Formats: sequence, C-alpha cells, structure tokens
Amino acid sequence: GTMLQSNAVFLSFSEFFKVSKVGAAFFTLGVFLLIILFFKDKIDSVTAVLIPLATAVFFVFILIIIGENIEILIPTVKRIIDGAFRGRALFGGSFCFVNTIALKQGFARGLLSNEAGAGTSSLSGTEKSDDPQLYGVLGILEVFFDTTLICTLVGLAICLTVNNPTEFNTGIDLIYQIYYFFVLFEYH
Repeated sequence: GTMLQSNAVFLSFSEFFKVSKVGAAFFTLGVFLLIILFFKDKIDSVTAVLIPLATAVFFVFILIIIGENIEILIPTVKRIIDGAFRGRALFGGSFCFVNTIALKQGFARGLLSNEAGAGTSSLSGTEKSDDPQLYGVLGILEVFFDTTLICTLVGLAICLTVNNPTEFNTGIDLIYQIYYFFVLFEYH
C-alpha cells in the first residue's frame, strides 16, 4: 500500500513543480529518508494534527467549488444519475462484476482507498484500548468519511469543473484541473 501512496506523492510533486521524474524521485526519497531518520518518533503526533487539518481544508475547498457552481449542481447530479442508470452503464457494470479480475482490482483499490483491514490505518493500526468495539465503530466511520463522503465530493467537484474527464491521461492531471479551477475560479 505504501508504494502506491509514495508513487502518488512522487507524481504529484513531479507534475505540480514541473520537474523531471528523476529529480522528483530523488527529492521525494530525500524527504522520506529525513523523516524516517530524524523524525520517526514524531510521526504519530504530527500526523494526528496534520491529517485532520488537511481533511478539513480539503473539505472546505470542495464546498467552495460546489458553492461556486451551485447553479449547475442539480443538472450535474441529474447527469450523474442518468449516466449511471443507462443501459450502457448497466451493461458495463454487470460485465465488470462478472469479470473476476475487475472484481479483484476493485476490492484491492477499495482496501487501499480507506485502508480498512490493511493494518496501516492511523486509527485502527496503532491504538490499544480496553474497548475494541469503540475502535471498530471508529474504523467503520473512517471508511464512511473517506470512501463515501470525501470520494463522492471529489467526484462531484470533478463533474462540476471538468467538461470531459476522459481527456486527461492520469488521475493526477484530473485532480490538478480541480486545483487550477479553485486557484483561478474559472470553469474549464
């Protein structure tokens, strides 16, 4: 799981700062090594503050994007629902469901999306408590907020700000389109 996350950081850095992939790889490696060598005992305390703060800021930015596009929100939601329940989408969903490779990849991506059951989650991976049921419920809420709420809002922001998502080569390019929309407040 960490290789996928490291690759996302590397691609993001390379794309955002427009540096070569080799340079971005060495810079990313250097930052990770510094953190592991000199700050590994502080990782828990820093991420305990940084992750909720970053999530809150991200949530506010998504709400601003939705607010800036409030006039097209209802037509966009209708377009999403219409697209999801057309014959082509139903056929594609049925075909992928039957296809075991697609099913396996879906479960793998779902696991990495919310880290449920992987043992790498910051909440469920490190806590020791006399009340394991509480941490089980918190783990379920973690999955709900990450996968259901945040991913749905990101998808809505993409549909509100991007005319044709298929014209982007990677997911990073698509996410940067939302970033550029937010920075420039213009619809592309």
